[in-house]
Amino acid sequence: MHELVAASGDDSDGDAPDQAATPKANGISHGRARPIPDDPRANEGFNYVLAGLLALPMLAFGFGAIVVPPAVMITLVSKGLSRGVTAYVVAGAILGALWLLMLYAFTRSLFRKPKQKPQRPPGA
Repeated sequence: MHELVAASGDDSDGDAPDQAATPKANGISHGRARPIPDDPRANEGFNYVLAGLLALPMLAFGFGAIVVPPAVMITLVSKGLSRGVTAYVVAGAILGALWLLMLYAFTRSLFRKPKQKPQRPPGA
C-alpha cells in the first residue's frame, strides 16, 4: 500500500546485521519518514486548490440559475399587472415556462436510471 521513504540521508551503510534491524538503519528514525503516495498527483496540491477556487463561481452561477429567473418572472408579471402592460405579463410567462422546461430537463437527466450493460451468456 504505502512504502516508507527516508526524509533525509542515512548515515549507516547497513553492513552490520545488528544495524539492519534498527529504525535508523531503515531510515525511519525521529518520525521523519513520509509515505509515498499511491497517486502521483497527490504531491501537486496547487491543482486541487485551483479546482476548489474555480468551483466557487460555478456554485454561484448554479445558484443564480435556479433563483434569478423566478424572481425576474414574478417582477415582470406583478409590474405588468399593476401597470396594465400586457408585454410584461407575456414576457414573465415565457420566462417562467423556459425556466420550468430547463428545470424539468435537468432533473430528468439527473434522476434517470443508468443504462444496463448487455449481459453476456455464461461461458462466452
